[in-house]
Amino acid sequence: MKQGFQFLLVYIIIAFASLQVKAQSGVWTWMKGSNTGLSVGNYGVKGVSAPTNEPPARYQTAYWTDQNGDLWLFGGVVSGDLYNDLWRYSVSTNEWTWVSGAQGAANQVGVSGVQGVPSVNNFPSARGYGANCWTDNNNNLWLFAGYGYDNAASTGALEDLWKYNIATNEWTWVKGGLLSNVLPIYGTQGVPATNNTPGGRAECKSSYVDAQNNFWIFGGQDAVSGVFNDMWKYDVTTNQWTFMKGDMVPNGIGNYGVKGIEAPSNLPPARLSYTKWKGLDGNFYIFAGGDFSNANYNDVWKYNPVTNNWTWVSGSNLVNDGGLYNLNCDPNVIDYPHYRIENQTVSTLGCSEVFWSFGGFEGLTAGNIYNDLWLYNSSNNTWTWVSGSNAAIINPAGSYGVQGVPSPTNMIP
Repeated sequence: MKQGFQFLLVYIIIAFASLQVKAQSGVWTWMKGSNTGLSVGNYGVKGVSAPTNEPPARYQTAYWTDQNGDLWLFGGVVSGDLYNDLWRYSVSTNEWTWVSGAQGAANQVGVSGVQGVPSVNNFPSARGYGANCWTDNNNNLWLFAGYGYDNAASTGALEDLWKYNIATNEWTWVKGGLLSNVLPIYGTQGVPATNNTPGGRAECKSSYVDAQNNFWIFGGQDAVSGVFNDMWKYDVTTNQWTFMKGDMVPNGIGNYGVKGIEAPSNLPPARLSYTKWKGLDGNFYIFAGGDFSNANYNDVWKYNPVTNNWTWVSGSNLVNDGGLYNLNCDPNVIDYPHYRIENQTVSTLGCSEVFWSFGGFEGLTAGNIYNDLWLYNSSNNTWTWVSGSNAAIINPAGSYGVQGVPSPTNMIP
């Protein structure tokens, strides 16, 4: 699990992508939080927003966006300890609210209550390192797995599934055991079953929601045997997992096939700490990631949940490919990002589908950090390097500017 610097910042990128897919431009704005590391934060009063509230600095959190556009944050790593506090950030008021969980208490065991029964007294255990998060069609927040504390106060890869009801402020332990490092139970491919489970997972962060409100996860790591490339579906109505595709053993080498051609035999190499998004057409995308052998990727894959097939659509099929940084903000040149892990993506869905990718680490064993911003257009399969330093510049310092004021010179470290 990769460690990083501890900051808690809220940035907004104001970006304009033309329908003609011409040059993109934008500026960063430092919105809130300290511009120095290891900020202790300020909890304030639970449930009450205030301008002075802010979470302590952390990394490897779980996070969501709800249907109102508010941002949510759970747990993460604070000075080497794991937390289980839940926070909401209102974009409209630029204020944080401490909503649930312990105040400044580290390494807490959760309170599960009765499985399937919501309660204001329930809360998940402290965790970080790639827990899966998704928002369902009813605006509930879901949390699955991650690396953290189990009910025996031991640490490992977790397999518990939780739901948070925003309206009632109640957590529900929905499924999965409360001990760590449980191995997968695959069952029969394509067949749901009560006993099926992905097992303990961390560093996957691949949650998708399909049109039927099913949740999907891909790959990640356990704390016992390695890295995976399996795809799973969770059905909310039946409370069952289904193993859909991939290898049933860890560290699979995958099969790229022909770039741009969907095929049943295609499969991404096993990986962790990649990033993901969902397209307008309902397809799922993954980008980058790596494994424990220091094999790191810059490939883009598309998964079609209807046909249950993968397509390698962009990037290199070689490990540790350095990418191409030719001309900033020109989509007409051949550019694509350097290999990386732990980067972040957001999607902009309109007449064309574009996805933004920011930063990340060079790999599990390298300490280099990026601050480059890229735009990927799935309509014409092109990358555009928009801002930030290229991969040759190690650990760029960035520039905060004035809080709340956009500027072309602002840049996240």
